[in-house]
Amino acid sequence: MAQLLGLDIGYGFVKATNGENGYVFPSVVGDASEKQIYYSTIQQTDPLGNLRVRIDDRVFFVGKSAIRHSNLAFRALSTTRSEGTHMRVLSLSAVALFCDRSQNKFEVVTGLPPGRMHLAKYMVDQVKGIHRIGVYQNGTARDAEVDISSVEVVPQPLGTYWSQTLSGSEPAAEHLEGRTGVIDIGYVTTDLAAIEDGEFVPGRSTTIKVGLADAYVDIASRLFREYGLEREPYTLDGAVIKGKVTVSGEEVDITPICNGAFERLATKVLVELMSVWRIQEFDRLYLSGGGGQSLSPYLLPHVPQGKLADDPITANCRGFWAWGKRQRQTEI
Repeated sequence: MAQLLGLDIGYGFVKATNGENGYVFPSVVGDASEKQIYYSTIQQTDPLGNLRVRIDDRVFFVGKSAIRHSNLAFRALSTTRSEGTHMRVLSLSAVALFCDRSQNKFEVVTGLPPGRMHLAKYMVDQVKGIHRIGVYQNGTARDAEVDISSVEVVPQPLGTYWSQTLSGSEPAAEHLEGRTGVIDIGYVTTDLAAIEDGEFVPGRSTTIKVGLADAYVDIASRLFREYGLEREPYTLDGAVIKGKVTVSGEEVDITPICNGAFERLATKVLVELMSVWRIQEFDRLYLSGGGGQSLSPYLLPHVPQGKLADDPITANCRGFWAWGKRQRQTEI
């Protein structure tokens, strides 16, 4: 039987799970070569820190390795995300992490922002089909055939909703009544999904072009002004998570800079949110995404019925997998 994957190709990070194992890596791609990379440690066991793949006879660094090794690494931020093979490379790189034999078959559930669902066919065309992929380990490519037999594309924030409601064999009854909202704050966009009595309502769901990237640009600007550090926003993930940067060999606490940027972004998100939804009409609201996690201390005090989704960064991909599993069960 084909492996079922939940795949969330975010602007900031790619998240994927097969229900047992999961991976998260930055949505950054860069050209690579097949040359040996030399490491000081004896054994490299982290597949995400050294992700290098061959797709369509081209070799790419993906995620952390693209940030570290590629001179022309980039994170596609356009509405269509159609820059070259970016979407295809990220998707197939994530799938490759689950290949455990020379021939592998998968069924994929993935998502797009509610305001970008018209791109569903493009996404299916990028991912579905039979692919030959080479995954590099210790300088040697391990070839695998990947057959992605089906790709279901759903509105992205529904993944968060399903991750909260489909953990058991039946949806949790308390979540099927009333009005639920999902506020999925990603790297580039904030996606809003309205669900009434368990049914997705497209007319009340939308995509707002406000995201964590706005805070990262703010942080990068402050780092340059105060410390003379020039950092591309996509390279800041580690520094923001740690709350520290290194200046002339000394660690500097940048938590106040990050917190200030997040608070300003939270105000912007709240203003946009209030212009789209009447918050008081919702029975429950879930914050999700990397932005949801970062902004929750500033947003939740203004949203009394709100809560941060469990493991908000991976909530969508886990929900996609749960939805796919439920679909399989109903087909039996």
